[in-house]
Amino acid sequence: MGITVITPSIPERRRLLAQAMESVQVQISPFDAHLIRVQQPPEDVLSLVHISSQLNALLSAVDTEWVAPLCDDDVYLPDHVEKIQPYLKPDADVVYSWARDEYDENRVDLSEVPPDKVAFLLGQRNFIRSTITIRTEVLRRIGGWAHEYREGKFGGTGAEFEDWDLLIRLARAGARFRCAPFETWIYRSGNWRRTLTWKGEDTPGFRVVSARYGIDGSFADVTNLVAHIATDEGVEFEVDNDAFGMDPAEDHVKEFRITYSVDGVVTERLFTEGDSVNLP
Repeated sequence: MGITVITPSIPERRRLLAQAMESVQVQISPFDAHLIRVQQPPEDVLSLVHISSQLNALLSAVDTEWVAPLCDDDVYLPDHVEKIQPYLKPDADVVYSWARDEYDENRVDLSEVPPDKVAFLLGQRNFIRSTITIRTEVLRRIGGWAHEYREGKFGGTGAEFEDWDLLIRLARAGARFRCAPFETWIYRSGNWRRTLTWKGEDTPGFRVVSARYGIDGSFADVTNLVAHIATDEGVEFEVDNDAFGMDPAEDHVKEFRITYSVDGVVTERLFTEGDSVNLP
């Protein structure tokens, strides 16, 4: 029942990668292997297709029953493997757990939901992060991560990100999702999906830590979306439903809350629907 972790990265993110590597190495119950691929993207611009290619290259070298993609800006808690192991059973193909401090609306347990229903729910929004564990045979059967990406979406699913697209395709192929309802890792979003985050060891620039849009009790996690449009210099847009492609609280004036860092200094800002965001 071995598990191989796979992590794509780039030279500029060596400090993040070191933290991810350490989190793999300090597990109470160890992983079988950690495969890492560090490759500079063309013209120093990271694209979703480049990420998919990196992940597929790593997948080709996996020889264990399970494979666990880990972004280089995320880290496992020391009991991650110990907590998910009881769920890696013959009736499971995708096992996922909670991220620390995750929003409640993203803590959806799909363990008893049939794959076609899972595919439908994931087609509405993505509430499962990319730090999951997948049966290697099933992942290879669907061709790994997709490459067809045009006009901001993956052609087969219409999803905006490679991890979201993968989840939908897995569900459509009949993969059985199982939830380990524990906090076992830490989600840290950076500019990995757009440009180089680290210009040097001591100049990380602008980085989106977390972002949400809506009202108390009804909001959407838009961290990935904002990170996608951000650059190392900052982010600029109007706060409205069009910017986020959704209305999480109809007939209410919504708020946009963002936590970001500039050269390692973390700041939180609050904006109201209709405001202009121009950070930092």
